[in-house]
Order: sequence, then structure tokens, then C-alpha cells
Amino acid sequence: MLDSERKEFKKLVKQMEKMRRELDWPQEKVADLCGVTQETYSRWVSGKSEPGSGLVLAGLKSRVPQLIAELKSSQKKIEKILTEIESLKGGD
Repeated sequence: MLDSERKEFKKLVKQMEKMRRELDWPQEKVADLCGVTQETYSRWVSGKSEPGSGLVLAGLKSRVPQLIAELKSSQKKIEKILTEIESLKGGD
């Protein structure tokens, strides 16, 4: 990969990992959305490996809209559950 692609890849993985942690998702779920194994995703996060070509970066970037849609859907589900929990508290 070119240096510019390497920087972009590291930034993308960092953003995905931040979102994954905020939603308390297992790495396996994000890895699946990225089309790689959990082991590969884990090595990317730790900086122990990176894709060998810019094609993988292009593939990841093409999956970002799907990842964002999944994240938004999960966020809405979490908010709905929290609202339901709060309404149950008010009923005591």
C-alpha cells in the first residue's frame, strides 16, 4: 500500500474500532461486516498487519455505508430499549 493509503486505512480502522466499542459489539461482528475474519480485524486494530494492497482499502470503504447503517440501526434499538426501561421505572 502507498503511504497515503496506509494512513487512510489506519484512520478507518480506528474509527470502526471506536464505534464498535461504543456499541459494545464483539470484534467478530465488525470483522464480518468488513468481510474479514475476526483474527484479521484484530491484527489490523493492533497494528500487527494491514492489507497488502489498496484494493482491500477500497473494499472497506465501499462497505462503510453498510457499516454506518448497521450502527444507526443498533443505536436506535438501544435508544428504544432505554426508553422502555425508563418508562418502566416511572411506573413504580
